[in-house]
Amino acid sequence: MPEFRAILTYHSLDDSGSVVSTAPSIFRSQMRNLFERGIPSVSPAELLSCPKLDAAHPAVSLTFDDGFDNFYTEAFPLLAEYNMRSTVFLVADRLGKPSDWGRQPASHRSRELMSWSRVEELHRAGVEFGAHTLTHPRLAELSDEAARTEILESKARIEDRLGAPVRCFAYPYGSESPGLRGVVAETFEIGCSTRLGYLRPDSPRESLERIDAYYLQHPFWFRRLFRSVTRSYLASRAFLRSWNPQHA
Repeated sequence: MPEFRAILTYHSLDDSGSVVSTAPSIFRSQMRNLFERGIPSVSPAELLSCPKLDAAHPAVSLTFDDGFDNFYTEAFPLLAEYNMRSTVFLVADRLGKPSDWGRQPASHRSRELMSWSRVEELHRAGVEFGAHTLTHPRLAELSDEAARTEILESKARIEDRLGAPVRCFAYPYGSESPGLRGVVAETFEIGCSTRLGYLRPDSPRESLERIDAYYLQHPFWFRRLFRSVTRSYLASRAFLRSWNPQHA
């Protein structure tokens, strides 16, 4: 795998200041920075193995967890303007409803998720959709049967609505186990974790590292995304998270 590869994680684009929010103005600045530097945004699968990508040049994958409605209103118009690919992980049983699952920040429990009609419109426009379970539980806390249902039924429901295969999965809260990773490996091409880090040659396809946009809000870090200073900064944050994990 090329050295300069990273999957970025966004959730909601709003000005609340929540740990799962990125201000629209910051997001616009970040996308402009990628565009001006000629850093392409591709799907997670393409990021791992696409012969068209220059191995010596950085590339990213832009992922959006949960499917907030502000992806449609804030993110997509800008992504389309800059011709950037994106992957949105949907909570399949909650579309068109508030994101009121447990452990959601209080400021977001009334935030609407996209409707199926908007998901279908974005699919036609080229947005990739992945599965993020049916109801956004901590999978490792469920029985094996319940966890499999959350994973497999979310995939099936999205495929039925879009008439296209769902190739990617993201673990809510980063809640994983060897058994769960096995289910994802059997069912999807790609699985995305919440482990903070860059992609590595030995990154497991069923549990890839990502970089939460929360840590890149200051322009200093985003503009130096693939430099050693930011790698060291994110490594220190990953160490701190290992002692006090805060998965979104």
